Amino acid sequence: MYKSRKEGYYSVFEYIEGFYNTNRRHSHLQYLTIREFNELYKFEQLKIA
Repeated sequence: MYKSRKEGYYSVFEYIEGFYNTNRRHSHLQYLTIREFNELYKFEQLKIA
């Protein structure tokens, strides 16, 4: 149980932004995580330059 509503809000925010959004695979990104997609995109940009 959280001591306050604010504490609960920050706990959920940390989970969503710190874990869920970075580890969940996205069908729109060809089932890559956001982290994997960003690393691949950076690599592709380096090959072009």
